[in-house]
This record gives sequence, structure tokens and C-alpha cells, in this order.
Amino acid sequence: MATFPYLFGQIICSLAPESLSKKLTGSGVTVTEDHSGSLLAVVRGVGILILRSEEGIYSATAQGAAPDLESAANRLSLALKALWLTHRIEVFDEDGGAFAFFHLDWPYPGEMYEEGKPRIDLSFEEWVAFVFDRPVTDSEWYWDTSADWWEGPPVIQAEYLALLFESSPDTLERFSDAQLNRGLYYVASNGQSDYMFALVDETVDWPLRRRALRALYDLYAGCFASRCSPGLSHRDEQVLSPLNAICYMWFDVIPIHAQSEDRTRHEIDEVMLEVMERILTLDSEACQEGALHGLGHWQYQYPKRVQAIIDAYLARNRQIRKALRQYALNARSGCIQ
Repeated sequence: MATFPYLFGQIICSLAPESLSKKLTGSGVTVTEDHSGSLLAVVRGVGILILRSEEGIYSATAQGAAPDLESAANRLSLALKALWLTHRIEVFDEDGGAFAFFHLDWPYPGEMYEEGKPRIDLSFEEWVAFVFDRPVTDSEWYWDTSADWWEGPPVIQAEYLALLFESSPDTLERFSDAQLNRGLYYVASNGQSDYMFALVDETVDWPLRRRALRALYDLYAGCFASRCSPGLSHRDEQVLSPLNAICYMWFDVIPIHAQSEDRTRHEIDEVMLEVMERILTLDSEACQEGALHGLGHWQYQYPKRVQAIIDAYLARNRQIRKALRQYALNARSGCIQ
């Protein structure tokens, strides 16, 4: 009887199964839950069963082909890392020897360091200062567990995001590129803030969420296009502006992922595809690369739509340099990181 490599993992957190499911789904992992509270995470085509013990520690198991398991373990680990969850995931060979490890050793529950205090009732201007008006040091301020934090109601978060993106040329003018890069990473990532979840929160009226999502084009057109330097981030080319980093990574970092099989997400997906398509019309190599990066990650859910968008882009831009054209072709087939 043939045997296959297997995956084993532990996830240590105090979240109930339904909460963990919601968090993982927001991080781009497809999760279903049965009546017993167990979860099935479908990651890179691999089904990983996640069970919770009486002690609150989750175990994750799967069997399959080694390359598939390794890819799935890496993606699940990245999702857990983004959620700041302590975990250890290993892929074992047929003889029980581990050949791949993916783990993050955050402190166990009950051993966390002193936590910061919540900021309450920030105006839009105060929130902007809270996020961006920070000295740029070797360590980002938001990794300090004693740092203050703000988490307003989802409707306020969505309103502030819409205002930030729409007014980015003026609102963000006084901050350096390095400050913007740090601050926008904080805004985008659910491992640092949960702000972007407001844009998929159905308790927030769809017109406001749609407005904020569409305004992502304004962030690129009004801020990134004028402040990012020439150069391709996927090739690690030297660029002058630190802002190129988040411009390139934005659609990879934000916890809004293609979900073509979920009918409730079609409106969101349509707006996101339209935004990335519009960004490709900007006369900015950095912005075009960022949009192609995002489309490459959406290709597996919307292959025909992404291919059509990139084909039209390449037809309009026959003079782009070879490296960018090749990156577009890679994104067209979903072959990007």
C-alpha cells in the first residue's frame, strides 16, 4: 500500500473555531466549518483538517504529495503569521522524518508582554497623525506590544479609509516616503491593523465600502504615481523611494482576496478587478507592477478576466521594457510570488 507524506501542525490561540475560521478566510485561506466545530482549510488545493482540543490548542493534519503539502504549509503559515498566532507546522516524509518546517514562536497565551492602551474617538485628522506621524526607526512602532492602538467601529474605519485614499495627495503630503511606507503597511495588513476588514464587513453599507474600494485607484494615481521611483521591486532593483515597497505589495498584503465561488463577494471582486485594471493605465512603472502583482494573485480565481485585462495592457504598451513585459506574462498565468 502506497504511503504519502503528511502534514502536522499546532496552532495556539484563544479564538473559538468560528472566529479562527473568519480570520483565516480574511487572510486568503478557504475555510469551512461543520457542526462539531472542526474546520477544513483548503490551501493551495490541499484540504487541511483543523481540530480543537479541550485545552484550546488546534491540531492541523493532511496527507498528499510532498510539493503540494509544502506549498500548503507555507501558505497557511503565512496566514497564521499575519494573524500573530503562535504555530508550528511540519511536513513529514513517508518514514516520519520532518523535511519542512514553518513556524512562528510568538509568546503563548498568558505570557504576552504589557499591552498598549486603546485610543478612543479619534477624528479623521487625529487618526492620520496616529498612523503616519511617527519617527522612522529600525523597528516599526506597531510591533511594540506596549504601543497604543485604535480600532473604531467598522463603519468609521471604512469612512476613514475612503477619505484617506481619496484625499491622499493632500492628506499625506506632509509625511516622508518612509513614513508613508510604514503607515500604509500598517493600514493594509491584518497582522498589524484590522482596518481593511471593514471593507468586507456586511454590517457596513455597500455604497460606503464600494466607495473606499474604488478609491484605491486614487491612492495609486494621487500618491504612488507621483512619489514612487522608477524600478521594479520584483527584481530587487535599487529604487530611491521607500514607498515603492508598499506600492508593489499592496494587493498582496491586504486581506481582500478573490473568492469567485462566493456569490456574496462578487460585487467586491468586480470592484477590485476594475481598480487593478484602471491602475494599469497610469504612467508609472511602479504602479503598473503593483497592479500586475495583484492580478497575478487573482488569476487562479478569475483566469479569463485577468488574461483579458493583461492582454489589453500589453497591447497598449508595446514599448515597455522587457522585464516588465515578462512580469505581465507571468502574472497572466498566475506564476508570481
